[in-house]
Amino acid sequence: MSFDKDNWAIPTGLSRKTRKLAHAIVKLAKKRDWSSGGQKVFWSPKEWKNKGEPYGCGSELIILHEGGDHAPFFSLDYSSYAGSYDQYEEQSKFLQSQGFWTEGLYTWSSAIYES
Repeated sequence: MSFDKDNWAIPTGLSRKTRKLAHAIVKLAKKRDWSSGGQKVFWSPKEWKNKGEPYGCGSELIILHEGGDHAPFFSLDYSSYAGSYDQYEEQSKFLQSQGFWTEGLYTWSSAIYES
């Protein structure tokens, strides 16, 4: 698989700073030709709550990464499966440079918070 634009759509209702972050992540995904794993990657906290999810509803953005090429970048578990934590550590630095941090919700999703 390769980068699939439709599944990387940025949801409405995000702050300007969070939209800027989401666009930066999409740019990185395009550059690295990351597949979404066939699912919607970005969820707003409102969408997430309406989906019935109990965790991450107070975040700025939720990222689904199960089956996607971006999973080792956002998940410690997937980084471990890949044999190195380098991508996860890179993500941490990338988000910090944008004024955010991440929290793993499940193996397959992460919440992004403003610092």
